[in-house]
Amino acid sequence: MTIEITKNEGSGVDRHVQVSVPVQTVKEAEDNAARRYASSVRLPGFRPGKAPPGMVRKKFAEAIRQEALESLVRDAYKEVVEKGDLKVASQPHVHAVKFEDGKPLTFELHFELRPTIELARTSGFRVTRRNVVTTQENVRDQIESIRDQRSAWAPVEGKPLPGDMVNVEIST
Repeated sequence: MTIEITKNEGSGVDRHVQVSVPVQTVKEAEDNAARRYASSVRLPGFRPGKAPPGMVRKKFAEAIRQEALESLVRDAYKEVVEKGDLKVASQPHVHAVKFEDGKPLTFELHFELRPTIELARTSGFRVTRRNVVTTQENVRDQIESIRDQRSAWAPVEGKPLPGDMVNVEIST
């Protein structure tokens, strides 16, 4: 696809790209969309997919134009990313669309790039490893803690003891 790309560098990771698609490419995209519609629509008096292209264009003009616009924007976005070898971090936003008959399609793409992180120093660090001694008492304490956390609560009669869970209803 032949498109004109004008890059407007944004601040930081934001990018704004002005795209212009020639009239011939727009016409080809509309023809492709019309063919796809003609092969699948049902019009009274015609077998499915056998309606005349002119009639299909007349009846579904807006839908064909919308499908052509979507495919052109999608293809232009792919081309912008591939040509610029960009690492995109977000979905593009399309702004300022000018899609008139007999004129080139123009629009603006806004998207964010992945930031480039450059580390000043990545070697020469020392890591000291602490030597931790595990005793039987530590293991027993940990197991008891896990048992307390996972234990099922059962109702009891009588006065609550320390460590018991209680439900309290207060009425005023």
